[in-house]
Amino acid sequence: MFLARLSEFFVCMDCFPNDIVQGPNGILYFTKSDPALGRITTAGQVLADVPMPNSLANGNGLAAHGNDIWIAAFNTNSI
Repeated sequence: MFLARLSEFFVCMDCFPNDIVQGPNGILYFTKSDPALGRITTAGQVLADVPMPNSLANGNGLAAHGNDIWIAAFNTNSI
């Protein structure tokens, strides 16, 4: 039987974290309600956001491949 350990961390005030992927160096990236990607380590250290164009705000899909993070933008038909 596998038991997972759950950790919860506060990442931002008045934002709505959503999709999350593990990117380069084990850093976790997540979409937010503003035009930026949030970043956090698995130890809970919140890192500086990665700014994004307004067209990618509220991205609703993330994927990681190698050193790249891919974002599917909500209702704009863009990646």
